[in-house]
Amino acid sequence: MRLNKILVAVVDDMPDVTDAYRYALEDEGFAVEVFNESRAFLQEYIRAPEFHTELDVVILDLMIDRLSGEDILKRIRENGSEVYVIVASARNEEFTKVRLLEAGADDFIDKTVSIRELVARLKSVARRIQAKDELTSTHQTLQMSEVQDTQQLNLSKRESALLEYFSLNPDVVLTKQQIELHIFNEIVDTDSNRVNMLVSRLKRKLADANSPKYGSIDLHKGVGWSLSKP
Repeated sequence: MRLNKILVAVVDDMPDVTDAYRYALEDEGFAVEVFNESRAFLQEYIRAPEFHTELDVVILDLMIDRLSGEDILKRIRENGSEVYVIVASARNEEFTKVRLLEAGADDFIDKTVSIRELVARLKSVARRIQAKDELTSTHQTLQMSEVQDTQQLNLSKRESALLEYFSLNPDVVLTKQQIELHIFNEIVDTDSNRVNMLVSRLKRKLADANSPKYGSIDLHKGVGWSLSKP
């Protein structure tokens, strides 16, 4: 796992704390940016789009200088960001934790927590972030492939969406209800034949293409359909 791709911002007005975090995290392969003033972080975060988009995790001191950590957290979420935010504080009362989690924090740690535990938590976050990135990359690749397939197979939008759905779930049997909800965003009367017709059209076009790269749709009587590839 390449942890150097995970960018962590440490926002704390105590240099000894930020230095300790920086040394420990960089030693584990994380990229670290340190901010000892809340306004300096917000200026960089809001005014520098490249920093905003590349940032993965924020370790945020609750009792930082002019703006509280809670104020910064609200600014981050108001900006539409889904960056992972860990709030660090010596105040570990239950109501404080609940308030911050409800405000958009992803995790809360006591400032007395060991560096070893903090690193372990961040490694766990890094694994989740990288797994999400890999899934997104795979999805984007599939989407690009589906655009080409739509052109080559002359698929309708719904046929293309169905092929993508099957491709994201290879060898998985998808039920009529699952397909109906995914493609049509609703489940109608059980006597409706629109899913059967949609699957039948796509199955015929894949068969006509006669190419292993597309695979074939198999019927599982009484259950649903699956996409299989050689």
